[in-house]
Amino acid sequence: MKKWLVFPILVLLLASLFLYWQFNYPSDETIRREFLEQHPNVEFVSTEMIFDWEPKRMATYSVRYKEPPSNEILLDEFTIKQHWDFRWRWCNSQTERKCK
Repeated sequence: MKKWLVFPILVLLLASLFLYWQFNYPSDETIRREFLEQHPNVEFVSTEMIFDWEPKRMATYSVRYKEPPSNEILLDEFTIKQHWDFRWRWCNSQTERKCK
């Protein structure tokens, strides 16, 4: 293989990995926005992915938050699904936004 081909191939490989990752998982800001939509009176602390359902384009996150005026950190599980328009939205089997 020619030496001059190594750099462009490496760049393409890294770009494709970045795009794959970018479209496969929601950003922390997306998770924060969707969680606060459901719990508007809480202070968002942090999040961590705990389960990924790749074939169904869903992921479950562990979310830490505080309810004012308490400083106690609470923990909740939150499921988010990628829809046909590539937007990530929360879902819950007990509401109108079913996780199908």
